[in-house]
Amino acid sequence: FLSPDLIHPYIRKSAKEPPTTPCCEGHALATSWLCPRLHGRATKVFYSEEGPKGGMAKEVAAKRRKSCTCCLPEDEELASWYLYDFGIGPIALAIIVFAPLLVVTQAKHEASKGGVIEWRHITSDGDLCAPQVTVATDADFARPANVSGDCEWFPLDTKVPGIDVDYTAVGAYVSALVLFFSGALLVVLGPVGDFGSHRRATLATCVVVWASCFAIPVAFTGTSFYLANAALIFVGATAWNFGNRALRNAYLPLLVRSDPRVAHFAAGGDKVEQRRVSEQLASEFSITTSAYFFVGQILGFVVQGLLVTMLAPSETRPSDTLGLRLSLAFAAAFGAIVCLRSVWGLGKRPGPPFSAGWGARATLGCRRVWKVLSLMRRDMRQMCVFLAGRTLHWIAVQSILTSATLYIEREFSLTADELVLPLVVMLVTSMVSAFALGALVKRHENSNQRITLAVCVVTNFIPLYMFLGMRQKWEIYFLFVVAGILVSPFPALSRGILAQMIPAGYSSTVMSLEGILELGTAWVGPLVIGLIVDLSGSIRWGCFSMTFVMLPALPFLFRTDLALASEQKVAVEESTQAEEGQDLEMFQLVPESEEG
Repeated sequence: FLSPDLIHPYIRKSAKEPPTTPCCEGHALATSWLCPRLHGRATKVFYSEEGPKGGMAKEVAAKRRKSCTCCLPEDEELASWYLYDFGIGPIALAIIVFAPLLVVTQAKHEASKGGVIEWRHITSDGDLCAPQVTVATDADFARPANVSGDCEWFPLDTKVPGIDVDYTAVGAYVSALVLFFSGALLVVLGPVGDFGSHRRATLATCVVVWASCFAIPVAFTGTSFYLANAALIFVGATAWNFGNRALRNAYLPLLVRSDPRVAHFAAGGDKVEQRRVSEQLASEFSITTSAYFFVGQILGFVVQGLLVTMLAPSETRPSDTLGLRLSLAFAAAFGAIVCLRSVWGLGKRPGPPFSAGWGARATLGCRRVWKVLSLMRRDMRQMCVFLAGRTLHWIAVQSILTSATLYIEREFSLTADELVLPLVVMLVTSMVSAFALGALVKRHENSNQRITLAVCVVTNFIPLYMFLGMRQKWEIYFLFVVAGILVSPFPALSRGILAQMIPAGYSSTVMSLEGILELGTAWVGPLVIGLIVDLSGSIRWGCFSMTFVMLPALPFLFRTDLALASEQKVAVEESTQAEEGQDLEMFQLVPESEEG
């Protein structure tokens, strides 16, 4: 299932068959056609002196005992890159669905203890089904004898004692804090992945942090631990965002640039074909890895769904959250095992050395981000246009995604086990959509941008539907199907477009900047939704407000010109190389250095 033959159609079918062409123009394979770079066990490949980078290659080879790694992206590294998305599938679902539901369920029970609950028909503003009930013990949550199954209980006073915040708003505020601090962390530390040789080690550290944070809540049984669980989710989700944005995603443009087809046209000076192939590969890699992400989500959700269903709380014990807590622990264990194996297979991809002095290192992130912002404003205006549109669109979309579980729990009082089937429908739809889009992108070259624009236009109708519709439980399935088709593929589609615009040597910085713009502003959406819920008691108005963020994104996205963006990228690469006196691409394309 995870073999390189299935992961990418261009990977060679047999390790016993030598290639018919060298890995790139002017570079010959000396001792073996394969250089799998298995962390010190790689076979050696010599650069010839004749290639377009012959002088630089000769110098590097001399420093490494006349050997260096091949310019081919090895089968293992590409497979490992895909494997990471496969591993984070369950934990992403935990962050979006199960973790907020755990916090809100515990906070809702705290708000209900000692208070009054009322039974209403289907939604929170539906007709009353029975007289109000004063809650003294868990037994008072039991459904009255004359109340039908279409009725659900809702607390009359939604404020949580001690903090005086609406229980649904607690989940929204946690999401806002995660996004805000993730953006701040990317500003300070995001660009450091473009320097030194710690990219892979830092990514592994992030995996350990978020896996630990999502495993610990399994020990917190009482609903009074809702703030402790919220704090752990905050730390874990922040580490998860940083690792994905600044480190893992930064491998995409590096893998595209070091592909033998791109290198072949680059060596021959054919910029048009180089750009065409780069665009196609960026789209293919992005769509393929998103398909693996959804496969991981579905396989992990089989276990998570069974846990929350088999361990669902009874009507007389609504405070029992064991199923939710075990689903988080499973996602943490699954993600740690798979993602650490993935990180082991990735190359270090070292960049230039750090500047001397701890002061320079501490301010590197801010200085690098400011430099790229200035560079973009001056020389990469098309990237600015695209990022502006992408940021506005994703602020609204991510706010709706993070609030969808809160919306359904608030409006329909659904428990975790009742959400399992709608989530299955959404995940299957997302996977089918990812594979279908992958096939479409491969069949129709350079169609990525057109598909992205169509997805963005239709997505604008989702907040309006959540405001005017969603009166029956079957509409939950419809909403999740639409989200699976339109919302889920957008990150991969937009990432494929962005990868075509990034100059050599700026991979981690630009990907971090994308994360800064996204996460550093996306916190506004959940915060606005939380404030509206806190003040008005209506989450429908909160979700509808995202329409006014999503609509302004369309003019920016429609103005993006990829051909012009590619020209601007090449100009920046040439000017950077002339200024710094070194080929930044050489650092990034040598995946792992050797000592001695």
